[in-house]
Amino acid sequence: SKTRLGFEIRIVGRNAVAAKYAGINPTFVGIVTMVLGGGFAGLAGAIIITSYLSDALVPGFSSMFGFIGIGVAMMADLRITYVPFSAFIVSVLFVTIKFLHTTTQIPLLLGSAIVGLIMIIVAIIGRSRS
Repeated sequence: SKTRLGFEIRIVGRNAVAAKYAGINPTFVGIVTMVLGGGFAGLAGAIIITSYLSDALVPGFSSMFGFIGIGVAMMADLRITYVPFSAFIVSVLFVTIKFLHTTTQIPLLLGSAIVGLIMIIVAIIGRSRS
């Protein structure tokens, strides 16, 4: 939380009532956060879909990336410095699952369920430590 907005977002996220007593408008912070998040998500989606590397829509493009991103952020305990490590771990897990699917024919849904379970366990362990 190096900026005022970052500090306000963290405070409102932890306790909106306390933030209101501290003079922070939780409604305004929530709207700004949603607008910024939606804007960045839309920009990322536009870049992926209209990528200059491919001339058409990417086959197999999944709308589940948003939910995976939420899990990655939870694993990183909502700390931006931990997100790259968390994303790397999740990407390694997904690549491993796809490799196992092609070599041993395990279902992809089983692999995705395992990855989701690992993400939930790591998030719970991280929350219990703090």
